[in-house]
Amino acid sequence: MAEETSKKNEKQPLRSVNDIVEAHEWLFQMQREGKIDPKSADAMNTTLKGQTYLIGKIRLDAAKLYVAAAGKKIQIPEKYLPVISQDEGERVK
Repeated sequence: MAEETSKKNEKQPLRSVNDIVEAHEWLFQMQREGKIDPKSADAMNTTLKGQTYLIGKIRLDAAKLYVAAAGKKIQIPEKYLPVISQDEGERVK
């Protein structure tokens, strides 16, 4: 029980796709086992959806725009491109 309480207080990073997948799996298991009430699970799920949008969807949309621009021979300045890889600081090229 003490181990479960200490895990509850640990911070769960949500900065990568893998982190978000782990958080979704954890949330699913906790809700399935009845350890989290539906209202709390809904609130956490909303947070995960927002983070999924910020980490996944926006980066994918930026990559699509970059490819479309490159197809039309338009150069997008690097400072306007978001970081889309798992590696810190690496931009679309």
